Amino acid sequence: MNKDNRISNLPENLKLYSNKIEPFPHRAIIPTGSNQEDGDVLFLITKSGSHNEKIKYSNLKSSILENVVFLTGDQLISGEKTFADPCTFEDTVYVHEIIDITETGDISGNIFVGETGLFEKVGVGLHFTDRRILKDVYSDYPDNQSGYLEYDFGGGIDPQTHNGGLDFISGAPDFSTSISSYPIYEPSGWYNSNIPISQQNNTEEETLDGHSLTPDYVHREMRGAWVGIAFEEAFNYRAFSLFHSDLGHCAENLKVVASNNDEDWSIIHQVSGLQASDYNTGNQATVFALDNFYPEKYSHYRLVAEKVISGNYWEINHFNFSGVSFHEQRKSVDPQYTLHVSGDSCFLGDITHTGFGRQSGNLYRIGDTTQTGDSYIHGNETVTGDIYVGDTIYHLNDEDTYIRFKEDDIDIQAGSGAKITLNESGNNKIQFYTSGEEQMRLDESGFLGINTTTPFAQLCVTGDSYLECLFTTGEDGRWERVFGGSDEDVSFVTELSKGQDSYQIDFPKTFGINPSVTLTLENEMGGPIIPYCISGVNNFKYHVNFASNLSNDGYKIHTLVRPTGNISLNKTITQSFVEDISPETGKDIYEIFFPEPFHTNPTVSATLEHENTIIPFVISGIQESSFKIVFGREPFESCKIHIHAVR
Repeated sequence: MNKDNRISNLPENLKLYSNKIEPFPHRAIIPTGSNQEDGDVLFLITKSGSHNEKIKYSNLKSSILENVVFLTGDQLISGEKTFADPCTFEDTVYVHEIIDITETGDISGNIFVGETGLFEKVGVGLHFTDRRILKDVYSDYPDNQSGYLEYDFGGGIDPQTHNGGLDFISGAPDFSTSISSYPIYEPSGWYNSNIPISQQNNTEEETLDGHSLTPDYVHREMRGAWVGIAFEEAFNYRAFSLFHSDLGHCAENLKVVASNNDEDWSIIHQVSGLQASDYNTGNQATVFALDNFYPEKYSHYRLVAEKVISGNYWEINHFNFSGVSFHEQRKSVDPQYTLHVSGDSCFLGDITHTGFGRQSGNLYRIGDTTQTGDSYIHGNETVTGDIYVGDTIYHLNDEDTYIRFKEDDIDIQAGSGAKITLNESGNNKIQFYTSGEEQMRLDESGFLGINTTTPFAQLCVTGDSYLECLFTTGEDGRWERVFGGSDEDVSFVTELSKGQDSYQIDFPKTFGINPSVTLTLENEMGGPIIPYCISGVNNFKYHVNFASNLSNDGYKIHTLVRPTGNISLNKTITQSFVEDISPETGKDIYEIFFPEPFHTNPTVSATLEHENTIIPFVISGIQESSFKIVFGREPFESCKIHIHAVR
C-alpha cells in the first residue's frame, strides 16, 4: 500500500480466486488446517470520515457462507442444505430426486424420482428409491434381558403357563414349557367369549380377559385368546413365528393386532384355514410373514387365536414378532411412464384420462369416472355402484356378440342370427330372433305370440303344436286333462225305478262340447206308454221327463250320444284288473283302489273268484279313485276280485 494511504492508488483485480481453484465449477470451501492462502488475502474496509479496517478473505467467506448462499453466476452448491422457509426459483431447476422427509408435507411422504430434468418420467413410491434397509430385524426372540418393555396375555390364557412363551436360553427356546388357554373354544373350534374364568378356576366376578364385567371392547377386539409384547420402540412389522406344542391344539385362524397406546388396536396380519400339516414338525419354528413390511409403526403387538383345529383350547410353546425399526426399500424398477406409481394410490376429485389405459391387479374406485378412449381389463372387475356406458358392450374378439343400447331399446345378440330385443318406444314389446327372423314376441298386454307378430290372447301359436300332456280348467274350476283325437259316440242303457216323472242320466264320459242325444224307452212288464222329452243337456248329463210318474219297474232308457264337434276332454277309459283279498280277523269291508284315478265316478263291475266257498258280496262307495266291497260274512280264506271299471 502506498504511504499516502490513498485507495485510488491501489492496483485493481478483476477476479478473486480462492485457494487457486480453477474456474467452473467453483466450490465454496472454508479453509482448514495449514492452508493459509485465503488468510494471506486481506479486504480493506473504509468507514467514511472515521477510519479504515481490514478483514482476511477466509473470515469474509465464513461470514458470508455461514447463513446464506448467493447464487449468482455458474456455481456448484455442494453439501447438505436445509431450506427452513419457502424458496422461489424463477428459472429452470434441474432435480434428480425429491423427498419429503417430514411425511407431513405437500407430497405426503411419497418419493418422487425424475429420470430426466423436465420430469418426463416420474416414479412415485418406494420401488423407485436406491436406499436400502437401514436396520435389520428388530426382535427375533423376546427374552427377559432386552428388547421389550412388558409381556401380557388375556382372552382366557392360563396365568400359570404364560411365562413359557419367553422361556429362551441363550437364544434357544426351552421346549419343556408351553402356553395354553382354558377350555374356552366351542366344539366347532371357535372361541367363546362368554365363558367366565370363574367356571374354570372358581374365582368370582372375573371374565376371560381379567375384567370384572362381561368381555369389554378390548376383549371383543381381540376375539380370541391372546399373548402380546410391548416393545421399547415402535417398528414396522413383517412376520410372526411360533413353536407349536400339540398339533391338535394349534390354531386354524390367527391374527396379529397392533397399537401404540394399548387401547386402539388395528388388525395388520391374518391367516386362516390352517391345518396341522401347515405347521413345521419337531422343534422348528413356523413363520407367517407379510409380503412386505407393514407401512405404519407400532410398539404393542398381540397374537390372537380365533379358532383351533381341534379340541377346546389353544396351546403353543413359544412365539415372536419380527420387523424393522426403520426401512426404505431398495430401488427395484425405473419409471416407465410419464407417471409411474408403485403401491396404493388415492385420488380425491375428478380424473380425466385420454388414451390407452392398462390396469393390472385390483382397482378400487370411489366416485365418478369419465373416460375417453379404450380400456382393456385382464381379470375380474367388481362395481358396487352404477355403470354408464355408450352404445355397445362387445364380447372380446367376437364383435357379432354384444349388448347394444339405443333410445328406449336394448339388443342382446349372440352371433349373426340369435337376438333378443327389448323395445319400450315400440309398444313395450320383447322380440326373440333366430336365424335372423323374429320367432316369438311378448307384447305390452302380456300376450305371447309364437310364429306370429300379432298375438291376440295370452298365448297365440301359428303352425303345428305338439303337446305331450294338456290340462284345462273344467266347469267346476278343477284342472282337467285334454285327451287327443276325435270325440267318440257313446251308447248305454239305464234302468228306471217307478214313482218319478223326471230322471237324471249321466254320460259315461265328458264331451268337449254339448253333444246330440237320442233315446228309446223299453218296457217288458206291460206298463203304459208314457210320453217323454229330454232337457238340461250339457257335456256330461241330461234329464228325461215323463208326462206322469212311472207306475211300475221294468222301464229302461237306451241312450245314444253323438258328438257335435271333434274335441274330447275325457275319452272313455276302461281299467280292468284283479285284486287279491287277504282276510283280516273281524273285517268284512275292503277298499279297492283303481290303478289310475278317473275324472269322475266310473261304472264298476266286480266278480269274486274263490276255489271252495261262495261268499255273498256287494259293492258300495264308488269314488274317482276307489270303491268298497262288502262281504255278507267275514272271509276266512284268500280270494280274488275281478274288476272292470269304465268312464
